[in-house]
Amino acid sequence: MILTEVNIARGISRYELVEHNEAIRSNYIDEGLQLLVSLGVLKRTETGGRSGYSLRALEEGGPKDFLVLGAWKTARKSKRGDRSLRFRTLIMALRNGVTARPCGSLVSSSKVAVPKYRLGPALRTNLFEKNFATTPRFDVIKREPGDTVFRLSFEPPLSAGEVIDYGFYLWAEKIYAMSRKEAIERYKDEWTREGIVVNDPSLHFSITVKLAGGFPYREARLEKDPVLTHGGPNVPGSVISSFRLGEKVLKAELQKPLGGTYFVSWRPP
Repeated sequence: MILTEVNIARGISRYELVEHNEAIRSNYIDEGLQLLVSLGVLKRTETGGRSGYSLRALEEGGPKDFLVLGAWKTARKSKRGDRSLRFRTLIMALRNGVTARPCGSLVSSSKVAVPKYRLGPALRTNLFEKNFATTPRFDVIKREPGDTVFRLSFEPPLSAGEVIDYGFYLWAEKIYAMSRKEAIERYKDEWTREGIVVNDPSLHFSITVKLAGGFPYREARLEKDPVLTHGGPNVPGSVISSFRLGEKVLKAELQKPLGGTYFVSWRPP
């Protein structure tokens, strides 16, 4: 509701929001405004003695097109090192006229098996229009050998406030290193990682890694912004938290994360 009105008016006051939405308690509107300001989506304005709110422009460090309401990544490592992955994201459009969103990619090489994938489900809803629900289209774009990008396309273009719920599934054979020696030989890095990229203002993300058979890792942690290259060597990131030894499930969650790349990382035995 706030985003819809801000886009229409290019700026709006709290009084106008309360007046236009009498069915919504004013404290809920205040909480929504404070949250969007804290995330850098909205900025406070002052025009002719009139206080209000408007979308923060890109050149002011404002958001691109979306607010991430939640992102959930769950990876499973089999006893022989196979990887299965489910990813789900819930996003809200911040601007009118958005036609597409990149939503995932696959990179393969001679050292990594070509993953299999299944796209979907995906659902587009408008919280203010009853019985409005459509299915966005997934596009698969092959940019070069071993590099594939998934993209969602929206027709008609999105309006501010619309919500998209999408996900996909990946599977790859023996992609995880089973020992430190194998990790260094294949990837020039003793750490194995599962990560998530935060490019948009976000409320929440979760990374879960399930290790079959009680995999005896030597160390595990949540890290931010390691420097990774296809050929290695890699540079570790800053450590946010560490996991106890012997955990069968490594799970990390953050609320309102700062932009960057986050990884659940572990060192094989």
